[in-house]
Amino acid sequence: MQSHHYFSLSISADALGFSAAHFLLTQAEEGRLCGHNFQVRLSLCGEQNAIAPLFDAGQLRQIGVARCQALHHKILLPGAQTKLQLRSHEGLLWVDLDQRRFAFPESDCLVLPLVNTNSDMLAAYFSTELVKTLESSRSLLKIHSLEVAVSATVGEWSSCRRVFGRGEDA
Repeated sequence: MQSHHYFSLSISADALGFSAAHFLLTQAEEGRLCGHNFQVRLSLCGEQNAIAPLFDAGQLRQIGVARCQALHHKILLPGAQTKLQLRSHEGLLWVDLDQRRFAFPESDCLVLPLVNTNSDMLAAYFSTELVKTLESSRSLLKIHSLEVAVSATVGEWSSCRRVFGRGEDA
């Protein structure tokens, strides 16, 4: 039986985090605005050779920090959520949700292509953005899977894992 060695690289650091507000969209607390100090952990798994590491840890950290900074001190809004009605007018982003109306400075908001901005969906968003970055640098060639974990509460992590099919020629 033939076996393969797979290696992983995981990073988490204080710089891999962001503070942001979002709406709770659970049935019990729908429409409440809350904020968190989110933490992010990035992991890659794949094959490496004796010459080159799986991926440069410093580069992965830079990618993660840049993604976190884009969300830092923002109000995260789920643009794919049909319960929310978003309207921009004179520098304000108006949010209508279940008979309630909110107005935020547009520059403080970030509308994401998600149905919810909970930790699960933020992990999925981060994984999609990480894949885009890695694809543009052709770095996905050695990567078999990646996982992004997001924590909004100490000790609780939500993660999204993406596995890439690799044929014999890959």
